[in-house]
Amino acid sequence: MPFTNAAAGEVGDSETQSACKENLREEEEMADWLESKLGTVTSEFLRRDARDSDTAKR
Repeated sequence: MPFTNAAAGEVGDSETQSACKENLREEEEMADWLESKLGTVTSEFLRRDARDSDTAKR
């Protein structure tokens, strides 16, 4: 997306540039959310794996 944003800026396409910036902001928020859940998800997976390895990965 950074390349699209830069290219849009070079040719004066402010609508595409704005959409790229908004998309990047949303992607960064999602990455932060995922990072905040990583420990919980990992712990839950390990608990399930210890209980029943056949279903832990479903």
